[in-house]
Amino acid sequence: MALLQSSVPPSSSFSYGFTYDVFLSFRGSDTRYGFTENLYRALCHKGIHTFIDDRELQGGDEITPSLFKAIEESRIFIPVLSINYENRRLVLPIFYDVEPSHVRHHKGSYGKALDDHIKKFQNNKDNMERLQKWKMALTQTSNFSGHHFNPGNGYEYKYIKKIVKYVSNKINHVPLYVADYPVGLKSRVLKVTSCVDVGSNGEVQMLGIYGTGGIGKTTLARAVYNSIADQFDGLCFLHDVRENSSKYGLEHLQGKLLSKLVELDVELGDVNEGIPIIKQRLHRKKVLLILDDVHELKQLQVLAGEIDWFGPGSKVIITTRDKQLLASHGIERTYEIDKLNENEALELLRWKALKYNKVDSNFNGVLRCAVTYAPGEPGRRSRLWFCKDIIDVLEANKGSSEIEIIYLEFPSSEEEVIDWKGDELKKMQNLKTLIVKNGTFSKGPNYLPNSLRVLEWPKYPSRIIPSDFCPKKLSICKLKESDLSSFELRGTVKGFVNMRELNLDKCQYLTRIHDVSNLPNLEIFSFQYCKNLIEIHKSVGFLNKLEILNAMGCSKLLSFPPLMSTSLQYLELSYCESRKSFPEILREMNITGLTFLSTSIEKLPVSFQNLTGLRRLSIEGNGMLRLPSIICSMPNLSVVYVRGCIWPKVDDKLSSMVTSSAEHMHLRNCILSDEFLPIIVMWSANVSKLDLSGNNFTILPECIKDCRFLTDLILDDCKCLREIRGIPPNLKHLSAKYCKSLISSARNMLLNQELHEAGGTIFCFSGFVRIPEWFDHQNMGHTISFWFRNKLPSMALCFSTKSVAKGFHMSTKRPILVIDGNNYSLSSFHGYDIMLTHHTYLYATELKSRPVNNLNKIILKNEWNHAEVIFEHSNVEPLTEIGIHFFKHENNMDDIQFTNP
Repeated sequence: MALLQSSVPPSSSFSYGFTYDVFLSFRGSDTRYGFTENLYRALCHKGIHTFIDDRELQGGDEITPSLFKAIEESRIFIPVLSINYENRRLVLPIFYDVEPSHVRHHKGSYGKALDDHIKKFQNNKDNMERLQKWKMALTQTSNFSGHHFNPGNGYEYKYIKKIVKYVSNKINHVPLYVADYPVGLKSRVLKVTSCVDVGSNGEVQMLGIYGTGGIGKTTLARAVYNSIADQFDGLCFLHDVRENSSKYGLEHLQGKLLSKLVELDVELGDVNEGIPIIKQRLHRKKVLLILDDVHELKQLQVLAGEIDWFGPGSKVIITTRDKQLLASHGIERTYEIDKLNENEALELLRWKALKYNKVDSNFNGVLRCAVTYAPGEPGRRSRLWFCKDIIDVLEANKGSSEIEIIYLEFPSSEEEVIDWKGDELKKMQNLKTLIVKNGTFSKGPNYLPNSLRVLEWPKYPSRIIPSDFCPKKLSICKLKESDLSSFELRGTVKGFVNMRELNLDKCQYLTRIHDVSNLPNLEIFSFQYCKNLIEIHKSVGFLNKLEILNAMGCSKLLSFPPLMSTSLQYLELSYCESRKSFPEILREMNITGLTFLSTSIEKLPVSFQNLTGLRRLSIEGNGMLRLPSIICSMPNLSVVYVRGCIWPKVDDKLSSMVTSSAEHMHLRNCILSDEFLPIIVMWSANVSKLDLSGNNFTILPECIKDCRFLTDLILDDCKCLREIRGIPPNLKHLSAKYCKSLISSARNMLLNQELHEAGGTIFCFSGFVRIPEWFDHQNMGHTISFWFRNKLPSMALCFSTKSVAKGFHMSTKRPILVIDGNNYSLSSFHGYDIMLTHHTYLYATELKSRPVNNLNKIILKNEWNHAEVIFEHSNVEPLTEIGIHFFKHENNMDDIQFTNP
């Protein structure tokens, strides 16, 4: 059966972007070998793929079809409107030696040329209609914001440089991948873009795209993004908001949004911290923000709360399965994505199955049968995922042995009660995967097929598992937030040999974990936040294949069984407030990660020393937990997080047993004294980050110099700290916020030029100081400026404030660098987005990588550029000193001036 050749996927240029970056249009010889040629060369020199009429056409091509094709495949259209352009039909307009008003009102040479055409066309109706369209096109083109240049009124190369910069900025973003075969996509993109006035610089608009899962909302959103992205000053496409907010938190997505739209790297503690920053940074900027797969109102409230968060002309597009969610957020503009029609579905199947669009007519019939297979009989399909189909099968008892997978997930606004008897799964003897994400059932199941390999049913609506359920191949069982009061699987050990993961999180009626010895290959066992769990069977501690054990948040759990599983890698026991003792460790174990935060434990057992493989330890006590000295000698411990605990007394034995395997150490609020601190320093010999915040020591000892790998030292809120007697040799980041007892000699040590001359340092400490004399330029106030040429110099800033009010205040925001009127974001701030009064900051600074690339392109050799560092301040006016220092080993000081050269 022959396949007919048609191997070019549909709308390929639409899917992947554009063939050309720029279509450069001109008319006549007046600019061809002058201005237009120079502009063409400048664009090509910057790597901008440019189409020019007589450069890209192949011999024998017809001019008009080739030009139209090139225009369609170009991102930016630049017509050079000169005196001899007048009768060209064919949108950054460049008005070269011609007044825009002449083009707009058809005067001058343009008016004369049009009059000539009227005389030529007056007896031809079709040509007169064409001429009218030309007039409209000229008027419309002249109304676009463009560039006007008259020879003799400035340097042509500077004018070309401005155009190249504009084009470079417009094509800077990389198009998103859309689809291999974007069948039917172009028409849907046009429908979406017609819903919003993309070219407008006025109204901020939000648009919701909704439809069932898997119908193509994300694919459509990516295509819309690619088609309109060039018209915005900032771009952000947040993929999989549903999944990523669950994994990393909404504050992570807020940070990602700020990074993409304003190149701001900031660590946010919670979403309330991010909202005012988003408002402040975006309300003047025209941005395109796409939030993909939103499923909770909270996500919209913290990522795109109101239209006044964004600058004029901004567009926010949300994809969701839940139409009601859009209405709840006040989004009136919506687009319901429609399914592929039969012809589109057939075309997509041909591309996916055969990689060709045209096939023999006989074979086409077979494909059409595949497209329309069992459209109204879901019970005959092997996979069910449309809610209505699943409801129909369950409520009407239409199940069959052909069904292998059921995936049920209602949009939150459409969740409804499924009225069934509970026996309907009996007909599905080959059901392998049953996933019920949400939905309310009139009762729990009386029967579960033994063919199941995956059972995932949050809020499982029954207190028990059916007694005859004996799945020999069940590998994954997730029943979190269910009504289970007991989880007991009958059968022999052999019967459950395939069980790998068991999740009973947040089962509020679960009071006991029964014997699990019949699950010999269980690898992941989680029952976190089972608030009424009081007892765990001892068999849990003897599972030979268990790798992850999570009992977080079991607030009524009084005890935990002894542990002997050598396969266990991670143990989570946080927020079990009722438990007073740590489980006994019966033999040497290979646990690499152990976490127990907010614990009421007051003592760790001697057997704790059997955790010889421990690499990551996180403990947060209530101020009563006494730590054993053995912790300091664990040979593999690399990350230590301890808060609110009491360390042992110092003796000779402790000093001799300290190891140096740790790489990151956080010892907060542990009442560390001057006596114990040298032990910590010994323990930190190979540490790169050391956090000693909130402790009681008064002196940072000289032996801290021995920590040659230490690059980050955090001493925040050490209110008793007075002296700093040593600085680690490779320290790059020091934070001593709220250390109000620091004496002046300690502050002066932190400002020593030798610490900072190599660059890359970021120091912050409590107290107002004068700018060091070794800084090249100083100023009172909130700005400091300089002139430079050839390249942006490497530099350090020092900033110190003293408020007239008592106490510490949020004073200034991260500074910006303004170069020749263009704003650039500065990096290397370690989260110091808000700076404090009565504090001093000294840091080497640099631009973000992307602005640097753009900046280097526009700095001309031997041309001076004006730079200004600006610190925005709050309503509380602090006394401020700013200093700037240029690193002599990296800069030519002849290229830097502090007065206008």
